[in-house]
Amino acid sequence: MVALIGILTAISAPSWLAYVNTQRLNAARSETVNVLTEAKTRAKQQHIAYEAGFRQQGQQAQWAVYPVNADPLSQNWQNLPDGVKLLEGEETTFTKKDNIYRIQFNHYGGVNGQWGRVTFSPTSGGAIKRCVIVSNLLGTVREGENRSGQNGNRCD
Repeated sequence: MVALIGILTAISAPSWLAYVNTQRLNAARSETVNVLTEAKTRAKQQHIAYEAGFRQQGQQAQWAVYPVNADPLSQNWQNLPDGVKLLEGEETTFTKKDNIYRIQFNHYGGVNGQWGRVTFSPTSGGAIKRCVIVSNLLGTVREGENRSGQNGNRCD
């Protein structure tokens, strides 16, 4: 009986871990959509350009929303869900400065400069990816994920 329980646990553990990782990534993606919406809304309400910033601090992915003329390092950075890391390089295409990936919204709520994508994966590794894409100058935000066999497993 004990052996049977051990075998069942060994079989189900990887599936459970994949499920938990997917839920964490989905939560981070949803929170990121909210962050970008908040930056757009603040820019329109206050009639000044705002920026949403994303960074990786050790094992913790973080975000902040602030006016573009503010010092991002002195902002109140918020943590994304545990177990989620920001993928850098070709996976995240927002403008990077001082190890912060940034996207700016003008006082109309449109993108001020380069648009792009921010991508997350589990800190424990694996091929699962979730992303949020700002796809045009109007600041349209959409959610994405990687699909094996497409675009070299890139998130879109």
